[in-house]
Amino acid sequence: NDSQQSPALIKPVLDIGLKGRFLDIAKFLEGMERQKGFKRIADGKVSYADKDYPVLTGKFLIEFRAWKGDYSH
Repeated sequence: NDSQQSPALIKPVLDIGLKGRFLDIAKFLEGMERQKGFKRIADGKVSYADKDYPVLTGKFLIEFRAWKGDYSH
């Protein structure tokens, strides 16, 4: 391995904002967990405002694993 060369595997991070009912947000996150390359939910916060309840607002930091470049050939 050449220490100057960057690894072929990268870890992109998505900062996702969601708005919806608690079970809908949970269903979406469970779907993300089933995606190929999913690594983990690094951070998450769910909040609500009395005027919007039962609609919640969520902010999540989701990490994935992906190959750098195009390796489809």
